[in-house]
Amino acid sequence: MVLVCPACGQSNPDGSTFCGYCGRQLVSSPLQGSSPSPAVPYSQPSTQNPLQSQSEPSGETVLYMIQIAGLYPNLSPVSVLLTDRRVLYSKSTNLTATAIRIAAGMAFGSAGRGIATLAMRHRNSKIINEMASSIPPNELIKELRQPLSSVPQLVNPRYLLYDKIKQVEIGRDFDRSATRIAFRRNSVFGSKIIFKVPKVDPQNVANMFYYTPLRNIIKTKF
Repeated sequence: MVLVCPACGQSNPDGSTFCGYCGRQLVSSPLQGSSPSPAVPYSQPSTQNPLQSQSEPSGETVLYMIQIAGLYPNLSPVSVLLTDRRVLYSKSTNLTATAIRIAAGMAFGSAGRGIATLAMRHRNSKIINEMASSIPPNELIKELRQPLSSVPQLVNPRYLLYDKIKQVEIGRDFDRSATRIAFRRNSVFGSKIIFKVPKVDPQNVANMFYYTPLRNIIKTKF
């Protein structure tokens, strides 16, 4: 007999206490009554559920959503999803800002591009701070644990598979009022994808990652 998880719908072996896909409790404890089960450290899904790339992996579960963040180098406003397989993020493309950057590069060369990048970073920093201020603090990062198909969809998202990540670095951003998350790729050059999450304490971010498959490669700098 298999046990079907009521949270993510995945099948688990008979006798399982917690879902091997999303970590939720399968069988209520008599001591708990009707109260919700507490969160438990994430356990890696079975290898029988392989990763897929372009299309949505079968049974992919969204664990957390970061509603607003800035993607370096320009701090472009994005939303970030942490699933049980990968990091997904959508970039809000501003055509006007892109056109200004191209024009500045044509007129002033590399120096002009650098000035335009700093100008966009300053402007986007204000935008993400204002957007974060309009969201209740306890909803800037939301625990979902829902199928990917049932959560708010990102527009043309990019993604990074967890098996391509060597380390997750968490610390305070330069202005000290935000948290910086850097995903270091598992490659020869070790390039990073860096996000600025406004108005969120780095300890809360680190606690969130503890309940994801990335829990063993976290490095804190705060």
